[in-house]
Amino acid sequence: MRIKRLSLESWMKNKETRNNILYEHKEYFRIQPYFNKDGVYFVQDNDRKCIWFEVDGEAWVINDERYFKNKLNILNASEYNKRQINALTIVREQNLATKEQMRLLYYRFVYNTSRNVGRSTRLFLMKIK
Repeated sequence: MRIKRLSLESWMKNKETRNNILYEHKEYFRIQPYFNKDGVYFVQDNDRKCIWFEVDGEAWVINDERYFKNKLNILNASEYNKRQINALTIVREQNLATKEQMRLLYYRFVYNTSRNVGRSTRLFLMKIK
């Protein structure tokens, strides 16, 4: 059995936001917490795969395996420094990039975009206060 654990997303940490999302989306259903440690878990055992998140002593199953894999790919892409990404960009512009390199650049773009949205939102909220 393989177990992977990622940190929680911001909507999972905030109880009010979490309750609203869980109420709107029926693909999450509540279960008993297994580890009693906050995080998103992915367990693979032979043919079975299970994804769930635990927070504040509660747990919910996530029915979509792609959710975990996308999050993991985005976190992996965020670890590359600017110099490495610039080198991959040059390789892509010369049409020499492999599918894996193209996928890495895509997930890096997703990471940068979501980071910029978060930053601009925080700046906007600071101006309002």
